[in-house]
Amino acid sequence: MTNEELLQFDKNFIWHPYSSVIETSPSKLVTKAEGRTLYLNTGEALIDGMSSWWSVIHGYANPQINKALKEQIDNFSHVMFGGLTHKPAIKLSE
Repeated sequence: MTNEELLQFDKNFIWHPYSSVIETSPSKLVTKAEGRTLYLNTGEALIDGMSSWWSVIHGYANPQINKALKEQIDNFSHVMFGGLTHKPAIKLSE
């Protein structure tokens, strides 16, 4: 899909939190994220002032975090904590 087709699909089928379901605002297409910066398909660069819902304290594409994620995905991607736990969660909490 072209960038225009992606944005049109997004507008037609994806609801974004804190936006109107009836009158949608146009979305911006992020193609890369690094540190605190989001890069758009238009070539613009934006500082993520909202900090991606408070989850980017260490920056996008953080090498240490990316390495840990890549290693973890080979074991399992996600396990709910409903009566379960796992070593990576315990290690992270430590």
